[in-house]
Amino acid sequence: MVLVTTLAGFYLGAAGSFDLAVALNLMIGTALASGGTLALNQRADEDPFMLLIGRRNRIELESDFQIDRWNQWTVDAALNRYHSIDNQDMGSGQAVSSALNHTFSNTHPALQGRLVATWMNFSSANTILTGKTASLIPAGQINNAAYFMPYNVHEIAAYLRIGDQTNSDLPARDFEYMGEFGLYYDPLIGAGYRAKSGLATKIFGADRLQFFFEYDEANQGQKENMLETGVSYVYHY
Repeated sequence: MVLVTTLAGFYLGAAGSFDLAVALNLMIGTALASGGTLALNQRADEDPFMLLIGRRNRIELESDFQIDRWNQWTVDAALNRYHSIDNQDMGSGQAVSSALNHTFSNTHPALQGRLVATWMNFSSANTILTGKTASLIPAGQINNAAYFMPYNVHEIAAYLRIGDQTNSDLPARDFEYMGEFGLYYDPLIGAGYRAKSGLATKIFGADRLQFFFEYDEANQGQKENMLETGVSYVYHY
């Protein structure tokens, strides 16, 4: 993912013809640097929260309101049900977000800013965990689903974005780039910053194949720093 993003940035920023030799040197250097960094992060950050891979059932509703030529208001609501890797019920989560998106100019329509308010509430199930899920809980901790459930979120955030949103489910164009940086504040976890980037393309026409990464830096409070990478695919029919 790091190499793909680096190559895309080099291609978009290249003046004149694409220099293959320079691009190869750039990719080799980036691979060596990021490989060591990712290995260190994997060793340092490996914990039960990163190892738990389960399933989420989700129902989501979204409405977009075009206020004027430059501003759009989006409201999103979701209901979630979480299951562990052993298919045990972990609990539920409800989320509501409201966002005001602003386009700065016709000359650069991909450059946008947005203000977002998010409310997320999680409730853990009274499930006594067994199997591989239970083995991820350190000795002395309570052996139930509450150990893995996320913190509640009451967050306000401001973002500056170029390109499409990294969480978009809309069909992609031939090639899309995404980059976003923002500051957020939550009374529970404190203040921090968030960076996102990604690439998206289409395969069959009415679909979206997306590669992305997101980094959260929490300066204080209970939340730990988080680095997430992923691949998503959405097909519209």
